[in-house]
Amino acid sequence: MKLLLKNLLLSSLLAFALATDEETNLQQFLRKLQTAAKIVSKTSDLGLCEGDCSNDASCRGDLVCHQRNAGDSAPGCTLTSNQRKSRADFCVAARGGSPNPAPVAAPVRSPPTGGGGGGGGGNSFALKMYWQSDYYWQEEKKERKWCLNCKGGCNAGSEIAIYDCADSPTQWQFVSRGPNEVQIKVANRDVCIQEKAGNDLELENCDSSNQKQRFIANGGSFNDRRFEVSPKQRRGWCMTQRHHPRTNEAVNIEPCTTARRSDTSYWNKY
Repeated sequence: MKLLLKNLLLSSLLAFALATDEETNLQQFLRKLQTAAKIVSKTSDLGLCEGDCSNDASCRGDLVCHQRNAGDSAPGCTLTSNQRKSRADFCVAARGGSPNPAPVAAPVRSPPTGGGGGGGGGNSFALKMYWQSDYYWQEEKKERKWCLNCKGGCNAGSEIAIYDCADSPTQWQFVSRGPNEVQIKVANRDVCIQEKAGNDLELENCDSSNQKQRFIANGGSFNDRRFEVSPKQRRGWCMTQRHHPRTNEAVNIEPCTTARRSDTSYWNKY
């Protein structure tokens, strides 16, 4: 009888200890969950010129997450020296929007040179993938100059791809359609780059009313020494050939953050 009572007592103590442990573990889990919720809440309600945002959902109201590299500015924001040196992304006013509170007005950029307001006359140029000395394309530090060319002829329906800039690259013109907004037109031809299904880019007959032929310089100006090319209707997506460049690779669009990881989001006139 004593042995039975002893076993019952030990069983009860063990059950109590396990229950206490389970309660302690549950309390610890709930505390961690509350902490995580506070962090998510904090980073999902960022105000104007606050960071570090991950996407538009991180920003308050109608603000959008401006993706940037170290050294870049943020539209409408006055960054400190440390903020500018960082790779943090900041919440900014959507173009054409008027968040509350009102943002500091961004400087108005002049329309890009090359291409008039109507038919696309003006200077022509090659479009080269921007390169700088710390890039490491294809496991080498040497610059390879890759230019945007028509693939298989500059006709409606043609794809675009990159080729060595030494091989007579296609000449382009920016046809201004408003501040920092252009059509990208083949020089002396009536075909323009157009966004297609599946994130593809192809040439189609130029149509000034077609919004899928409108592009902006993401976070800057087409007059800058380097610029990202984004479809007007898909902010945060960039024209790129994906990963480290090689000849005859098709150019399309993908998230700017992805292209930046491969150092292939920027272009410059050449």
